[in-house]
Amino acid sequence: MQKIMKKIREEKMKKTIKKFFAFLCSLACFMGCLTLSACGTKSDGEGDKNNMNETPYYLIENSATDYKIVYPEARGSYIDIAVKELRTFLGEITPGITIKVSSDTGLTHSADAKYISLGDTALLQSAGISVDKEKLGTDGYAIITKDQSVYLVGGSTHGTLFAVYEFLEKQFGYHFYAKDCYDLERDVTEKKLLDFDLTVTPSIAVRYMADGQFVSSNDNESARRMRSTPQDDFLVPARDSKGGASGWHTTPYILPKDENPEHPEWFGFGSTGAATQLCYAGRPAASGTDGKKHGKADQSALVDALVASMEKLIDTKFGSDTNDSELFFCLTTADNFDWCECEYCKEITEAYGGSKAASYIVVANKVAAKLQEYMNEKYGGRKITVFIFAYQVTEQPPVREKADGTFEPILDGPYGDDIILGDNVVLLYAPIAADYYKTFKDEVNEVEYKRMAQWKTIASHIAMWTYDKTFYTNYFVPQNPYNSMDENIRWYVENGAVFLHAQGQTTNTQMTDWGNLKTYLSAQLSWDCTQDIEELIDGFFTAYYKDAAPAMREWFDDYRTYFDERADYWWGEEILIGNEWVEFNFRTTHGGDKTLLPSLKFYEYERLKKWETSLNKAYGAIEKYKTSDPALYETLETRITRESVSLNYLIGTIYGDDTDLFTAKEKIELMIKVFQNATDTGLIYWREVNPTSGLGAAYYTVAGQLKDWQGKR
Repeated sequence: MQKIMKKIREEKMKKTIKKFFAFLCSLACFMGCLTLSACGTKSDGEGDKNNMNETPYYLIENSATDYKIVYPEARGSYIDIAVKELRTFLGEITPGITIKVSSDTGLTHSADAKYISLGDTALLQSAGISVDKEKLGTDGYAIITKDQSVYLVGGSTHGTLFAVYEFLEKQFGYHFYAKDCYDLERDVTEKKLLDFDLTVTPSIAVRYMADGQFVSSNDNESARRMRSTPQDDFLVPARDSKGGASGWHTTPYILPKDENPEHPEWFGFGSTGAATQLCYAGRPAASGTDGKKHGKADQSALVDALVASMEKLIDTKFGSDTNDSELFFCLTTADNFDWCECEYCKEITEAYGGSKAASYIVVANKVAAKLQEYMNEKYGGRKITVFIFAYQVTEQPPVREKADGTFEPILDGPYGDDIILGDNVVLLYAPIAADYYKTFKDEVNEVEYKRMAQWKTIASHIAMWTYDKTFYTNYFVPQNPYNSMDENIRWYVENGAVFLHAQGQTTNTQMTDWGNLKTYLSAQLSWDCTQDIEELIDGFFTAYYKDAAPAMREWFDDYRTYFDERADYWWGEEILIGNEWVEFNFRTTHGGDKTLLPSLKFYEYERLKKWETSLNKAYGAIEKYKTSDPALYETLETRITRESVSLNYLIGTIYGDDTDLFTAKEKIELMIKVFQNATDTGLIYWREVNPTSGLGAAYYTVAGQLKDWQGKR
């Protein structure tokens, strides 16, 4: 025992030292980031962006306004949304206010006119204001006051919409935390226009919060208000003739196997003959039935078929929209480890050191080039970007390691330099096996850190698909990313990430395990990675839980402390918990050769009960609102109860069979409470795996679990 404890102390000391030096490195990196604006989002004119001077001109005076919202004649849907959002929030700020709206037809800038100009209007041009749209990108924007007017213009129409939220933030204290929670000044009778001179670009150009509150509920409005980009705003979905659809694992829908029986050569020849992936090597039709070599490989027919299908999907989704924001199309693999095993694919894999991605890259390059030609001809040069996956089978790139530890592309292979990703092809890296409790710079994530360096030798543009907000196999088990999320996002920015897909509890319209907090943090930090995560957490708790914030924060802080106390033990090490030696499987990861979840014995009963005490304090703190403000009470009670789901699930799942703690009846009652509270607070599924189809659907639903436990009563 003494030897074991000595070992533990030694290892903890080693890790403490490592953490200290890592902190220093992180601090240096962060300060450099501030100095060089690598992570910065704001490039402002003279003066403090948060303390801008007022102009002499009243935006609101005597609860009325003389200002007019002006939009370009050819405006697109995002400008329409921007107009609607500005009018909606002004109506909340000053109830009963009326503000006129018109197109820019026949209008010119003048010193005595009062306009709020949205987008690339004739007013903007006549005012002599020049904006570098290429620098702003899709979601960046400028806000400029000139004379009595203010101009809000984005790098695209989507950026103009985000400019509205910035304008509201600076003028009226707007800040969005969750669907039903945002700050905003109200009952404003007088407000002077600020002297704006802002240029704003996000740390990551496009940020997609893949959480159920936005995805499953299709709540694009809330996503935009958080300055997360809904997939409807940038992604071309793939659909087959039977109504199937996918925005991400798309190739089975872009080119369905059952709709192309005359071309078996286009589809993977797996060990069972039923591969769901494509055959990217381009084996000829003559070899389609046996995968053997009969003729010369030719990718052109496959490329043309993919392009033809993708062009139709583009026309269906965006053909009538005049917006100018960048479009993204996934040419991404089916969600499995299947891959073509024909002789052609085997030969290519061998030539590229075991990488199965080479042919995939070459096909994607050809498809992306043809799609951009199509956009140039039909849509006036609107940009289209094609995603490819570094995920599962395709995670290893066609590169080799050099003697000095760096990497180089394998240019002496069959494809030459065609394995270099094209300018409009983005590598979507999905490190599903990473440990998201730790940063990517931690030794536990050495493989994933190295993989990024490998891909960067052939990819100019990187996107990230991350798994730091939940365990997709069990939404109710805590996932703690708070010590790593900010540094990891800065690392994505350092590596030039242009897109972030932050996966959360995608199948739920609401989330337990602090899910709304995680969405907020991820959105905020990917917008501006220089922000302090602890300050963001403070602000969220204050706004979201109000009177219950101290008690909920007490629970949350101890939850984090508890994780930190145990995080430095070696993975797989046996430690003493109570009277039992338990293998300490703490690597909080989703796949690969690492454990899927931390051992549930990680959660000691006494600590869970301590958190329950904080939970009860939170309920007590809002009790006064039951009669004085029933609506507020219901809102806060729902938010608190939603967090109780994860806690009580752990208590019942881990300790419910302990007869010293629970009778059989008490366990049943507790589990009924868990799933009833889940149902009442908007949770639909308790895990992602096969949640919506097949025989397993009832099992994965919260309602199904509730019915099951009620049947045991």
